[in-house]
Amino acid sequence: MKVAALLVFCTSSLFAGSVLADAEPPVDKSEGAATHSETAETQGEAADTQRENADSKGVDTEAKEGDGGNKVENPKNKGENHKIQAQDTENDGENKTEVGGGSTEKRENKDNLVKKSGQEEEEHFGPTYVIEKIKIKGNKKTKGSLIKRHLPFKRGDQISAWDPRVTMAKYRLLGLGFFRRVALSLTKGSRKGFAVLEVKVTERGTLWVESVFLGASEVTPVWGGVDLAEKNFLGMGIILSGAFVAGTKAKVKGSRPQHAERLRFTDRYFLGSRFSLSLMALYSDASEFFRVSGKNNWSAPGNFRAINYKRYGGTIGTAVDVGQWNRMGVHLRIEGINADLPMGLTRTYPDGTTSGINYHLNPGNSYLSSLVANFTRDRRDEAIFPTRGYRIDVTGELASEVIGSSYSFTKVVARYRHWWRLPKLSHSLSIEVLGGLIVGNAPLFSKFFVSDLNPLLPQRALDLNFSTLPSRNLFNTVIDSMRYEDVTAKIALEYSVTFFRRKSVFYRGNFFVRTGTFALFSREHLRQRESSLRAAIPVDLTLDVGVRFDTAVGVFTVSIANALGRIPL
Repeated sequence: MKVAALLVFCTSSLFAGSVLADAEPPVDKSEGAATHSETAETQGEAADTQRENADSKGVDTEAKEGDGGNKVENPKNKGENHKIQAQDTENDGENKTEVGGGSTEKRENKDNLVKKSGQEEEEHFGPTYVIEKIKIKGNKKTKGSLIKRHLPFKRGDQISAWDPRVTMAKYRLLGLGFFRRVALSLTKGSRKGFAVLEVKVTERGTLWVESVFLGASEVTPVWGGVDLAEKNFLGMGIILSGAFVAGTKAKVKGSRPQHAERLRFTDRYFLGSRFSLSLMALYSDASEFFRVSGKNNWSAPGNFRAINYKRYGGTIGTAVDVGQWNRMGVHLRIEGINADLPMGLTRTYPDGTTSGINYHLNPGNSYLSSLVANFTRDRRDEAIFPTRGYRIDVTGELASEVIGSSYSFTKVVARYRHWWRLPKLSHSLSIEVLGGLIVGNAPLFSKFFVSDLNPLLPQRALDLNFSTLPSRNLFNTVIDSMRYEDVTAKIALEYSVTFFRRKSVFYRGNFFVRTGTFALFSREHLRQRESSLRAAIPVDLTLDVGVRFDTAVGVFTVSIANALGRIPL
């Protein structure tokens, strides 16, 4: 069995999921989740630049995915065309400054002033021109109007070679996930002082493998599925995606084969407006496993009993950009649930005592109606392999009988991530801090689940759980008794380095080491504790080492956690 499982890993561990910008900012579960998606919402990479003396032809600044730095020259001869076009230096190790206005600190100085000898002088940006026209080149699929919509320029605006909006334009266009390269150039206009802004893009594939679900566990012999997405349908920036997963019948009493399906549609600028329209539909037939006997760290199927339920419904929502870096959205979630719950099921502890089991579901038919609001602020240099910047995600959900819900609860999740580029250009260090709280009676599938926080466990797929394995409990706490809970916190550190770049199907490779700790518990657990608060909090250690590949069809991960989560060890 283990030999067969190893073969499963060899074919499946390449597929850990992708990170591309969805039109709506998703609520990420963890870096180790099977989808490995972030909500991912923006894609792009900061292009570093070095100022040098210009020749008579002006300036070049081109932004590429994965370039190690861009070379920028200041114009001298105003009679010639002035270009902003990047040269790919592939991490030549030189000291660089960013395209479009120097370092981040300088760009964020609203007056663009520097102090020299006690006097304030304007930072040198070179000649300034009025934009006469904007031309789009290289877009074989993407509509030119969609590209122009993401530019911070319009006809009649003034622009210079060192304008900080140049960098902003690069980030926003690469963040769409449609392009591998973006180049901005200024050419001579029809009269003195005017210029034509040319935007040249190199498109990349937008049919992505978001996730491949494939694995085996002690209780489920095998499960599999896939999540596919077209990120730029008809060149209009519309996202269409479909996903399914199915598993064999588990070796747990009362279980049945599980499966789930999901469809999603997002139009980022619905009917040409500033607002998006997003739709999602899902159906799932699930079996969840509850412990009825044995110690907390025993995962044998005989210690569990399955309860079965079905879900059907979806969401409808909208979102809007607020400024250049923020996005806010609101969604209505409506689902029907039909649960077949055994009556009088109890858990027997090793000392012979018993207790009832809370299924976190209402018996028979019930309904979930909730309003979900989210906020995202994204200042990363790119979404796939970030090396600097930060991202903030805050999501709140409110379910109430007032809007027809059988479940009343409030759920809040906040996540902060920050990246620092190390002295060597391709190396970076990052930190992630996450916190979540649920107040009320949230249904089973809306609670915080242990494998969403610990990548060393088999991950849920479309909210289906295929394993009875508890957390590894490396700190010897009571974390092995925690599964679906109301309170969570997590902190993690990661070191990464990009070790190759190519122009073929495999664009980049990234080696990473990640470690952290998390806590997961219920408020009831803390109320019933028999020790100090610090000693009663269940915590555990997470660790992962591996490589990630940026390819034409998605981002794939091969790592230790990926292996442990897919084979029955």
